[in-house]
Amino acid sequence: MSEGHSPVVVDLETKNTFADVGGREHLLQLEISLVGTYDYQNNVYRAYREHEFDALGPLLRGARFVIGFNSEGFDLPILAARLGDWVYGLRSLDLMLQACPPPNRRLPLSAFAAGSLNAAKSADGLQAVQFYREGRWEELERYCLDDVRLTRELFEYGLKNGAFKYNLGKRNGVVPVAYPHQAPYRMEPAASGVDAPFGNQPEARADASDLTNRDVRFTYRSHEKQIRVTAVRGGLLIGNDESGQERAFPLARLEILEVS
Repeated sequence: MSEGHSPVVVDLETKNTFADVGGREHLLQLEISLVGTYDYQNNVYRAYREHEFDALGPLLRGARFVIGFNSEGFDLPILAARLGDWVYGLRSLDLMLQACPPPNRRLPLSAFAAGSLNAAKSADGLQAVQFYREGRWEELERYCLDDVRLTRELFEYGLKNGAFKYNLGKRNGVVPVAYPHQAPYRMEPAASGVDAPFGNQPEARADASDLTNRDVRFTYRSHEKQIRVTAVRGGLLIGNDESGQERAFPLARLEILEVS
């Protein structure tokens, strides 16, 4: 894969919800309604509908890295199911994984937008599904690209300040962030020899690769689970439960209890 010179910010919306597909463990059954991007190289925001995905692929393949919020546990796996496994090879920076205040609680984009940017989201994911179902494309595109903009501005805020501020009702705080290997985050081509690993590259997941074809017991969202692992792709542990149904879990949110 040729290395691009600039990052691309990505956010996607879906046609259906977790409730429609039987829960978060069936993440890969979600269908994409719209993908929004910001291309640093050309300073362009764009929304891609399904018939335009052929143009989306080259943009992502040519990116120096992709930036998202909860992208390793949501956007990239869903994109891979639609566009192909090459998506798992993209270098990524998931801002949610960079921002984890005590006690290890994942906060939404809205909390960091309020605290760091003094901004608010224009809608939410459930409303986005409703926009799609009602054919309200202008509102769907506006919402998706608004999230892309917030993600871009949060990335730049962290780059400048070394921290995110969050505001979640009565809870306020500051989360230090240290993007790995600062040099590649410059907005111009990196110097020769600068080639650092990012979130979901295969080498960054090597510690989990030996779980394939093994039974793994773990806790996820405070519940104990067990699957027979069939693949470790990007930020996901994928496998079959006792009934044979395929499940997918974000590695960053698991506490592995036993491997057999």
